[in-house]
Amino acid sequence: MIRVLTIDGGGILGIVPAMILNALERKLQQYSNNPEARIVDYFDFFSGTSTGGIITALMLAPDESKPGRPRYSTAEIVEFYSEKGPGIFKSTWLRRKLGSVGFATDRYEVAELERLLKRYLGNTKLSELLKPCLIPTYNLELAATYFFCQHDHEGGVDPAREFFARDVCRATSAAPSYFEPATILSESKVQHSCVDGGVFANNPTLCAIAEVGKTDEHYTPINMRLLSLGTGKVKPSFRLRSFQKRIALLNIPDLIQIMMGGVAETTHHIVKNVFSNLKVTDNYLRLDPDMPDAQIAAMDNASPENIQRLRAITEQFISHSEEKIGHWAKLLLQSTELESTGPALSYSKS
Repeated sequence: MIRVLTIDGGGILGIVPAMILNALERKLQQYSNNPEARIVDYFDFFSGTSTGGIITALMLAPDESKPGRPRYSTAEIVEFYSEKGPGIFKSTWLRRKLGSVGFATDRYEVAELERLLKRYLGNTKLSELLKPCLIPTYNLELAATYFFCQHDHEGGVDPAREFFARDVCRATSAAPSYFEPATILSESKVQHSCVDGGVFANNPTLCAIAEVGKTDEHYTPINMRLLSLGTGKVKPSFRLRSFQKRIALLNIPDLIQIMMGGVAETTHHIVKNVFSNLKVTDNYLRLDPDMPDAQIAAMDNASPENIQRLRAITEQFISHSEEKIGHWAKLLLQSTELESTGPALSYSKS
């Protein structure tokens, strides 16, 4: 039974899945009687888009002083969003306004995000992450999707597909109109110009299912436990007359929200039905809190006040979901007891 974790994109809303993961990690520590237990110990494959990609990289970053162990706990990742989020999304009112309607390049300077990624991930390479993972982005120059995969280096480092983990995070989180596109280099010095993977896979669950299906073990939902974490959902209504009367540039923020939210919701609908049709509904769990309004759920609303609101909403959701989270912690522990190191993932080279 392969254990898969996927995490949606959503900017500062990454604090939501980070807190859910922290609740799950605490349960795993409690049930295993091991205070050093970490999420990375209980999943075999990870996938995250945009802010979910950042969480994935932080969870899988190795600790140089403790070989084979993760550098950060989920509590430290929650702290990252709480304390560093306001700085990442700091901008002048005029730049935010002009960026949102296409009259400035982007709403936010990217320097603070890049500084933090370098501080937290240093020179860690994609191949050095602790578990197989898939992090999506979109390559502008190739007009094609691109997937950063730790397991591409299973048989040895491939310089053409090797990147600094910090650059992987920068590429997957380059949300259009929020941050400028990322220009990064592979180890073989090939340039890639990328934007946020959320433009096509804000919920990367289908990508993850397809990727683990490519292994020599040919995993399917029948022999898979899949936990999918959203960044909070809200269903704002949009007035037709507003779309008709406004110039196209003014519709950009609403269209981005519709696109990313629609992708995530559609993916969940498909995955839920696939597991249901195969009669393995218990193998899939989606945790995605409802948000009270669009302003709270804005991916760039990183004011200290809104972060506190997001924390309160997520704490309430975790409290209401305690039974589900506890049940999944026990399932993950059972799987680990059956296979002490988890199933090996192997990809035959074509």
